Amino acid sequence: RVHTPSLSAQSIPSQFIAINMFALRSSLRLHQPNNRRALTASSTRRSLTRAISTIVDESITFGDVTVSNPPKANDIDLVPHLPSFIKSFHHINTSLPPCHHSHLRWMLQKDLVLKQDFLLLGTPNLAMERRHLILLYASLLNREVEYVSLTRDTTEADLKQRKEVSNNGTVYVNQAPVRAAIHGRLLILDGLEKAERNVLPTLNNLLENRELHLNDGTMMVSSTVHEVHQLGISVHPDFRVAALGSLTVGESATLDPPLRSRFQARLASAVDVGDVLGVASACSNELLDIATMKSLVQLAGENADGVSLHSVHKALYYLERNQQSVTLQSAVNAHGMGKSGDMIGVKDVLQPLGTKLADSGKLPGFIPTKTTTTVRDLIIAGFESGNRAVALVGPKGCFKSAVARDAAQVRGVKAELFSLYSDMTARDLLQVRSTDSVSGDTIWRETPLTRAARNGTCLILDGVDKLRSDTLSSIALLLGQGWAVLPDGTRFRAHEKFRCIAIGHPPTERSWITPEVKSMFHWIQVDPLPTDELRDVLKELYPSLQPDVLHKILKLQKQLNRVTADSVAEKEALQLSMRKMKHICKRVEVRPDALTSLVNNTLMSDFLPDRDQAIVRKCLRKSGIAATDEDHEDTISDYTLDEALLASCRRIA
Repeated sequence: RVHTPSLSAQSIPSQFIAINMFALRSSLRLHQPNNRRALTASSTRRSLTRAISTIVDESITFGDVTVSNPPKANDIDLVPHLPSFIKSFHHINTSLPPCHHSHLRWMLQKDLVLKQDFLLLGTPNLAMERRHLILLYASLLNREVEYVSLTRDTTEADLKQRKEVSNNGTVYVNQAPVRAAIHGRLLILDGLEKAERNVLPTLNNLLENRELHLNDGTMMVSSTVHEVHQLGISVHPDFRVAALGSLTVGESATLDPPLRSRFQARLASAVDVGDVLGVASACSNELLDIATMKSLVQLAGENADGVSLHSVHKALYYLERNQQSVTLQSAVNAHGMGKSGDMIGVKDVLQPLGTKLADSGKLPGFIPTKTTTTVRDLIIAGFESGNRAVALVGPKGCFKSAVARDAAQVRGVKAELFSLYSDMTARDLLQVRSTDSVSGDTIWRETPLTRAARNGTCLILDGVDKLRSDTLSSIALLLGQGWAVLPDGTRFRAHEKFRCIAIGHPPTERSWITPEVKSMFHWIQVDPLPTDELRDVLKELYPSLQPDVLHKILKLQKQLNRVTADSVAEKEALQLSMRKMKHICKRVEVRPDALTSLVNNTLMSDFLPDRDQAIVRKCLRKSGIAATDEDHEDTISDYTLDEALLASCRRIA
């Protein structure tokens, strides 16, 4: 066992420890130390230890670890960019807390000095911070990176070779781990705990002996074996694996024991609140006073599991631009750092937001109101403060899709819709497997998400609540860092104008907003329109609608909203959403005397259980829309029977 040099307490805080993964057992538990310190004014003047430096001879030094000749990048597109809150290389020492300096030093030592694969562990809500940290390390070393986001859908073919049909034959295409091993790149396995238990052991021999049997019959061997025997494909000596994993407090490690023994692990705990304040003040634009900044960091630090430093930076920039319009607590809630999953909403806006709008005309068929305008301004304010993705969460039929299209319209960009479904895999979000109609070759077709990221348009992700959490988190690299890694092996940087608006329903018993998903979006809560605004919208859309009929429809909506149901699905079936009300009003303009039948048809009351049918009839009576014989006769008279068709369908004895 190789022992690392002893370090002073100044360079590595005591709460950040390195764990020898060989000693980890299935009883490994993640404990979160209570490392919160009281905020003091002197914390902003704390001098950070200079831990990162470079020398003219191309060597690099992190703390007391120096590497004289780090690997050089041959493909600059595979080298990550610096995070947005680090303005340049010269600002790194003041833009990072001391614990991150220590993590970078440890990764350099494991990667290029001891030449060991390593693993960063932590709580799920800090997954983005660990991802930023490993990409920052690769950026500082100019290290080429291959990235794999692991999910339950990851298969053995995704880790070795995928079979494709080309030119009437079968070819095998190397995947990210194989490419990284051949070219000596840093392989990042993100989400080690999400993959199926029998998938990752595929890489056991590659991690331990640098050997791997490929599907095309070839074999990868270590560089030493290749030099001696001149057999197989040589694994580059600079090839290294950096894994990222999440463990909930009190949860035992679920990794396969032979697999986890291949890594040297380190616990990346939450940054101390005092260090967060020091770094936030150093990276700010000095538009907030120290008392406001201190209160913001203190509110974010109340989260028991800690918060991502990147989320604090985004909340800081958001508050700097909108400090007169939103409160401190709402800025914290908007970035997923609230105590109970709260979000920013219309009620949190103190005065109109000063957003920049393009003169691109009015969205056809959209009637703006005070509420919809405020939600639209919240979306644009989230984009202007540096967020690439915004999430609208609200009940069914409360103008989420319409206001998302309106936000894209006023920004002067094209909106592209991407409807999601529950069985969608992580690959389906980026590319879809298809076959060429002429040659019969297997090809990959881009999805709206990939097209929007490449062309710089606004994507509307409709139905994010239907996806599994691991599937949704697979696009965290694209939404957070703007780096797309596609299933066919291509990689590109997202267009600087690319923006994403995700639409979802509020979480139920099993919340789809996991701690990792929280850090991916800027969260906005959307509530149904007030009655007076709803009346104005329907009047403008349907000017010939009789006022008394409109009053009855609005009264019925209020009665149905008061109904209590046993499940969410039953509640939605009994509600009159905006879409259903527009359906009724459009038809009742032509047939004002058939209101009862139109309401029943819209609610599909004939297919409801007897109890729900009784509830609908009771609400109709209270709203003054009681059923009449005229309605029934009018409904029947609209249908005629085709006697000739009936005769042709009769069974002949």
